[in-house]
Amino acid sequence: MTASASIQEYLEALYKLTGGDADHVVSTTELAAQMSVSAPSASEMLRRLEHLGLVAYLPYQGASLTRRGVDEGSRVVRYHRLWERMLVDALAMSWDEVHDEACRLEHATSPRLAEALSRFLDHPTTCPHGYAVPAETDRPHASDQEDPSVALLDAPTGFSGHVVSVAEEPELLKYCAGVGLVPGARVEVVHVHPLDELVEVAVRDIPAASSGGDGDKGGSGKGSRSGGRLTVGARVGRLVRVVGDAGIESHP
Repeated sequence: MTASASIQEYLEALYKLTGGDADHVVSTTELAAQMSVSAPSASEMLRRLEHLGLVAYLPYQGASLTRRGVDEGSRVVRYHRLWERMLVDALAMSWDEVHDEACRLEHATSPRLAEALSRFLDHPTTCPHGYAVPAETDRPHASDQEDPSVALLDAPTGFSGHVVSVAEEPELLKYCAGVGLVPGARVEVVHVHPLDELVEVAVRDIPAASSGGDGDKGGSGKGSRSGGRLTVGARVGRLVRVVGDAGIESHP
């Protein structure tokens, strides 16, 4: 990875960890875990980013993005998610295999190319996994708007809504695609088992092309398929986020 690409990777990680909030401080330990590097390596990069005016670094505490850092991080995330959309919608790749490809492509993307991608894809607002595609001039940033979603594990019995995002973990994505827990699918929480951290859900109205395979540029698929009832555990419950028909929660 080139020095420039490494900087972009860190800015991308910081943007995701902070949600684009310039007041949010990310600990060195948290950043190191996100980047799969040692804490000293993360600290060294944070000092470098501070020198470039991209972060405000607090030794032994962590760092927050400057406004310039937020803009640069937003741009990298935008390129990454546009490429994921392109790979799934236009090239029919599966949503569990596009993350690494998009990581490589984002570093070779210019603003002009990104705009062409966005135009070709009819200006998508989310990536295949349900995360927002930042605008080219992202004002306000995503963090300035309330996130109405909740982890599936935290949804109460009787909840009715739809899936908005699934964490970008290949095995998780494969599983969720198989059972229909994909962005846009309707979900109803039948029963919650809090002691065992299990959730029984009914899944229906599953978008036909939400995880890739038919080349539909809109990403929503043509038509839908029916799901069924299943029980998911804590990992799936925490990494799948849903939004209720009536806001953050839907009650019986």
